[in-house]
Order: sequence, then C-alpha cells, then structure tokens
Amino acid sequence: MEKLRRLAYWLPDLSSTEIKTHRANFNKLYNELNSIKDFLCDQAEGLYKFYKDTGSFYWSKERLYRNGPHHVSLVEVENLLKLYGADVNNVLNSVQTLIDLKNSKAISKAQITELNRKYDGFYYIFGDNRYRWSVVKMAQRVGNLKVLQSWKNQLGNFDTTGKEELKLNIEKWITKNSD
Repeated sequence: MEKLRRLAYWLPDLSSTEIKTHRANFNKLYNELNSIKDFLCDQAEGLYKFYKDTGSFYWSKERLYRNGPHHVSLVEVENLLKLYGADVNNVLNSVQTLIDLKNSKAISKAQITELNRKYDGFYYIFGDNRYRWSVVKMAQRVGNLKVLQSWKNQLGNFDTTGKEELKLNIEKWITKNSD
C-alpha cells in the first residue's frame, strides 16, 4: 500500500488539476482498500478465536447485545413459563390497568403499594423471583411451553452445526498459509 502511495507522487507531467484529481481518486481507493483490509483482519481474528476456543468466539459476539435492556434468552423465558406460566398471561393486563388507574388517580394506596412492590418499570416480581420486564413481555407473547419448544426445534443446534468441519477447514488454512 505504501508503495502505491509513493507512486502517486511520481505521476507523469500533468496539469495541476489533473494531478489533484488523480491523487484524490488514489487516496479514495487507498482508503477503501484499507477498510477492506481491516474488515478481513476482523473476520480472520474471529475465525481464529472460533478455531482456538468456540466459547470465547461466541461470547465475543454475544456480549455485544447481551447487556441490552431488551435482550431475552429462551432459557429465561422457559424458566418463567415453567414456574409461573398461568400467571404470566394475566400480568401485563393487570399491570397496565394499575398504571392507568395510577395515572388517573383512581387507585388506592394499597394498589399503589402492590404495584410498586411487584413492578418498578424494569422488573416484575413473581413470588421470590425478579424478572426483567422484557422477559415477562416475551413470555406472554410466547404463551406456553409448547410454543417455546417449537421455536427451539426450529432453531435446532444452530450454534454447533458444522462446528467441527469449520474448525478443520480453519486448521488446514492455517497450516497451508504458515509456510
């Protein structure tokens, strides 16, 4: 890349405007090539992580979104449905009713206390367990364990299918290119 940059200064005798145009085009191309190089380096690093330690690779991808407030795992939803499946369907409606009553000031202190105890805008308490509100909403959308199981069946082993074959191909590529 640096050699190409040096060549740009040895352009034939052109007018000042033509040289500026060629240099601008060259710099644009140079920057695009660098972007492609950076992208390929990132992909190679990801493949190497996958080859060395699949757990580390998966975590490097998952950590980007896992801490988001709307991230919901199927395990969390399954846990909530197993423990409180019958109650989950009633929660959203009752919470929304209480919030509406609270906003209209037509709510008793006992109802406000109960609402504040069970729901703070981010979490809802079922028994002794606290669940993120996004998990409660997703559990209600899912509805029951049969629907959740059908989702799991459709996903299958998406994170392990072809894993060993990919590792083998990465190892071949590393061996071939290490000479």
